[in-house]
Amino acid sequence: MLNHGSCQAANSVALCAGLVPEEDRKAVLQAVVEDLERHNWQQTVGEVMQVFLIRALAEGGRSDVLHKIYSRENQGSYGYMVRQGLTTLPESWDAKPGTGNSMNHFMLGHLVEWHYAYVAGIRQQPGSIGWRKVLIAPEPGQLDSARALFKSPAGDIEVTWEKHKKDFEMRVTIPQGVEAVAVMPNGERHALNAGRTTLKAVLQ
Repeated sequence: MLNHGSCQAANSVALCAGLVPEEDRKAVLQAVVEDLERHNWQQTVGEVMQVFLIRALAEGGRSDVLHKIYSRENQGSYGYMVRQGLTTLPESWDAKPGTGNSMNHFMLGHLVEWHYAYVAGIRQQPGSIGWRKVLIAPEPGQLDSARALFKSPAGDIEVTWEKHKKDFEMRVTIPQGVEAVAVMPNGERHALNAGRTTLKAVLQ
């Protein structure tokens, strides 16, 4: 896909590689968001650079933008692939059976990382090694529910959440020996003990 001067790939890589001074990071990320909006939330990054677009937006607190990108159903989106009846990831965004492209290719699978780490909210706390300190911080966007099971080196971590209008309920399972904190979508923080915990919050 030609980017026609789009800054999405270059800016995202620069942000992820730590090449942007701290005082400029917000403006560089905003340029990516504005470019996406100009393209009607169509990503212009290729397969290799898509992971950096996802990480730059998610780590910059803009999962709301990722929800817009990945909820589209026009050509060049995952929704389009589903509408085409595909049950595997193709090699290209065009998703055209009968071409020379593979129809069972994991090239476009980078969003799985975002699904686990931000939609379900399972990620390590900053500075943690070996998943000994875990952060559970889901970012539901317009989704109504999600469930994820992550087999970490420290044991299975499971998150299930449901959203009903402004009511948010989350069930979390944390393995023994892991220090965990939950941050609800409304900003409330809760320390989590090992085992299963149910948390509720009222969304803004």
